Amino acid sequence: MDFFSAAPPRLGLSRSLPDLPYGLAFFAFAMIAFSSFILSDGDSFLHIAAGQWMLDHSRVPDGDPFSATLAGHPWQAHEWLSEVVLALAFRLGGLAAVMLLTALAFGASVFLLARYVTTHMRLVYAVLVLLVVAELAASTVLARPHMLVVPFMIIAAVEAIEASNQDRRPTYWLAGLFMLWANMHASFPVGLGVMAALGAETAWRSRSVTLAARWAGVTLVATLATMVSPYGAHTLTFPFEHSANATLAFINEWQATALWPPNSLELAFGLVVLALVAAARPSLFRLMLIAGLGYLAINHQRHLILFGLYTTLLIAGAPLGRLAAPRDEPDRVQGPAATLPLRRSTGIPIWGWVGGVLVVSIVRLATPAPLLDGKLTPMTMLATLPGELRQAPVFNDYNFGGPMIFFGLRPAFDSRVELFGAEGLNTYARQLTDRCVLLDDLVARGVRWSILAPDNPALATIDTLPGWHRLSADKFAVVSTGPQLTDRCP
Repeated sequence: MDFFSAAPPRLGLSRSLPDLPYGLAFFAFAMIAFSSFILSDGDSFLHIAAGQWMLDHSRVPDGDPFSATLAGHPWQAHEWLSEVVLALAFRLGGLAAVMLLTALAFGASVFLLARYVTTHMRLVYAVLVLLVVAELAASTVLARPHMLVVPFMIIAAVEAIEASNQDRRPTYWLAGLFMLWANMHASFPVGLGVMAALGAETAWRSRSVTLAARWAGVTLVATLATMVSPYGAHTLTFPFEHSANATLAFINEWQATALWPPNSLELAFGLVVLALVAAARPSLFRLMLIAGLGYLAINHQRHLILFGLYTTLLIAGAPLGRLAAPRDEPDRVQGPAATLPLRRSTGIPIWGWVGGVLVVSIVRLATPAPLLDGKLTPMTMLATLPGELRQAPVFNDYNFGGPMIFFGLRPAFDSRVELFGAEGLNTYARQLTDRCVLLDDLVARGVRWSILAPDNPALATIDTLPGWHRLSADKFAVVSTGPQLTDRCP
């Protein structure tokens, strides 16, 4: 039996297909709204603090306002708009509102993706690919700027795919979307690249110079729109400069994806992609796009979500033939209307889903979100820090920089690799293992205390400093303090 030509099992769900995007989106929204995991990354607190600084000063920073070592050094807050949005949410409802905002963005992303995939693919295949993409993206659902722009990624990709399928140009409103995207997160060049590739495919297939010029016009306007930013043209060039920064090798999410030994996730997604690509037979241009996105995902773990989203959309938007939703299904939507509209549910009405979202939102806001400790967020230790240490120079764990800034402290290092660069982080790396390098820094800056992870190798030196002692410790952080040092390494 030909697996792809055989009619997929109905599972009793075909008439409820329009409900599936609503149900999946509501479940995802409700689950994430109460998931403490989304606040487990220290960068979330750095972004909130940066947004609060901008709200307080009514401008974007042109120099570093936070660190103790590079204060005033040129720094571009390239995610400034997302940071302002996160800070506004925090001011309105604390961390509970930040969690709600993240959950709304995630729920919207699930709805848009599921809406498109279930419209264009048979149910059994749609559910399969959605489950694999959900697993692939699970670790990236955090209260950070990238989560706020995922709906933009999907909307822009779907509009470009549908325009290509229908031999028309994309609409110019994409320029406004790219302008917002560029001010919120630096992933927008991938969206521009996908649009340009689909424009090239359309021009090649149609052999129409006029259509090619129209696609080029939309792509050019969208590209120019990304420079409508406090940082002007540097907004467009920054993502490329940042990606070429050798310092990214220090950051887990920018390291290469481990392909060996293979894990179940990689195997499952690889099999799904290969099977669907073999059945859908997308064009050479789309195969090249998928291969390029796969290359990005292999080189940097943080690009896995881009690979999952765009590959799914490109496959679903291809002339799927045997994988496509049958045309005789009563809830199949044809033509331009199938792009991304809200569609009347055949079960629970739309107002029912909206009511459910409102109820969950009210409960979320009414339930305070506690400051939970984690390996990147030692919140209890920072919240209970003695007042006399708060203004004193510190040597800190790199991963703790964001939470320290959130509490009004000035770390020696934090996660802004675009600020500290290779020289700064190489110095930090040497301080962890070289006693003399660390002592030179402690003496030069008059350091009075440290906060490090229990497994940080620098603790071996800190514990032996004359007059220093461990003030407090738990499984996430160790705070040590002592007199100002004057003797450098002999």
